[in-house]
Amino acid sequence: MKIAAVVPAYNEEKYIGTTIGELKSCQLIDYIVVIDDCSIDNTAGIARETGVIAISHAHNQGVGGAIKTGFKKALEIGADMVVIMAGDGQMAVAELPKFIRQCENGFGLVIGNRFAETDPRDYGMPAIRYYGAKILSFMTYISTGQMVPDSQNGYTALSREALQKINIYTLANRWGIHNDIISRCAIAHIPIVNIPQVPKYYDSEGKRIHSKVWVLNIVVPNLYVFARSLTRRVLSVIGIRRF
Repeated sequence: MKIAAVVPAYNEEKYIGTTIGELKSCQLIDYIVVIDDCSIDNTAGIARETGVIAISHAHNQGVGGAIKTGFKKALEIGADMVVIMAGDGQMAVAELPKFIRQCENGFGLVIGNRFAETDPRDYGMPAIRYYGAKILSFMTYISTGQMVPDSQNGYTALSREALQKINIYTLANRWGIHNDIISRCAIAHIPIVNIPQVPKYYDSEGKRIHSKVWVLNIVVPNLYVFARSLTRRVLSVIGIRRF
């Protein structure tokens, strides 16, 4: 399998070099695609200096827009599997073999679950995000019918077949994209699996990885996606397949 790592990045000059370095050290990765979402720092310059595939947006499109650009490029270069890796390094490369193995086992969408074997708060997850993720995961179940314990976890992998079955061009922009992917895969009857994943909120030097995302910037886009997903689910039940 040819594997592409899609790395959405916005103002990540502090972490992007280390993130790319870790991905390059992983011999399982064939392509690294960094999408600079119109950063105002040197994220794009650092990415280009490493020799990876670096794409810059002329206008900020949100994490969803960056991931969609990465998906399109991954399909274009012939990747058989795509894994989403955060530009700030919060997704441990050491966990990657588990995602690859599940794709090889026939699952089209593999989602990490930070709650499966650990309490992510012990690893640095803020309490507001802990409880927020629990609530949003329940809403994911209501709107999609899929039991996904950690639906807001961006550490996911998709097969080429899954990407070709769902309409990646109309996926939600910004933070609603993760739930939108789950919804569309469910409607398309793409096999989904959740796997245990150890959280990562500190870098190799023991320093806290600071997220720049406000909670409302996650919640508000997801509310729209939940409504759209629920509509999609109802239409599917009555025999109307709509993406």
